[in-house]
Amino acid sequence: MRKILLFLFFVLPLALVSCSSDDDETTYTFTYSLDDSSSIEVSASIFEYTEAGEKVSTQTLTCFKGMSETFKAKPNAVKAKVYIIMSSSSGKSYRWVQQVYYLENGKDTKIALTGDTIIGTLEP
Repeated sequence: MRKILLFLFFVLPLALVSCSSDDDETTYTFTYSLDDSSSIEVSASIFEYTEAGEKVSTQTLTCFKGMSETFKAKPNAVKAKVYIIMSSSSGKSYRWVQQVYYLENGKDTKIALTGDTIIGTLEP
């Protein structure tokens, strides 16, 4: 009995310390809430960047009203930028969301495309 108690006394704290928590993960959640248009297809690419400005990851999504998706950021990513492609029968339009989203270590950053989102032709 004493051996079991000693075992639990030494091993249980190690087991608890070695468990990793998803709370430490840096994530970002992309939501799209613009009205759907049957004649326009929208896709978004989210680029993750390091402090030095190097692209380290890209997530590409087909957008539809009400969608929401969460991504785990690369460990060395510190910011994200969003590129949008709008396609219709008359052609394609390429735009950047005019905001840089800074990722907070261990937290979730919200990236929302709404009617108030400013977009433009130049990378922010």
